[in-house]
Amino acid sequence: MKIIYSILILILLTGPVMSASKSEQDTIRDTTAAVLEQLENSRGRLESEPAYIQEFVRELIVPQFDFALMSQLVMGKHWKKFELNERRCFIAGFRNMLVERYAYILLSYDNQQISYADTKSIGTEGLRLVSQTISREGAKPLTIAYAMEKMDEEWKVADLIIDDVSLVRSHRGMFQSRLHSQGQDYFIKTFPECAR
Repeated sequence: MKIIYSILILILLTGPVMSASKSEQDTIRDTTAAVLEQLENSRGRLESEPAYIQEFVRELIVPQFDFALMSQLVMGKHWKKFELNERRCFIAGFRNMLVERYAYILLSYDNQQISYADTKSIGTEGLRLVSQTISREGAKPLTIAYAMEKMDEEWKVADLIIDDVSLVRSHRGMFQSRLHSQGQDYFIKTFPECAR
């Protein structure tokens, strides 16, 4: 299971480098290469300075993902019930939770082979799906798909689907269950960014 999560963080970290002139798949490919190069060049520092892992993750992930859209999708119908300041702190809390949860797994990546499927359209909102498959020695290959949207001529990740499990959907079930049992005021204050 640790290997699966290790691969997950690698893919989470390989969101696209934004470029209007690149295809969705090229942005994923180029960023994957850049992340792997940074991992190799910084391995010693990443192992000795845990705080640098957080910095490294934030620098590479945060600009590549549309956390505002992801947060809205995660909260579904409840999103409209949040006030503007609650939305802002939830977006920050959701982003920080993902960064903190997965950053420490970063160092587990071990040169797995990555291949790509053809990009395809999904839904009616203009989203494009870019899929990667990671080979794993002695295990079934892992498929990761990026649901990407074009914003201001740049492609951003709106969801990750790991072996057919959507990051947005899995967190939606968890958060909405907590929201139902805890109530909105208590739920939103469980995020440190919202507790102030």
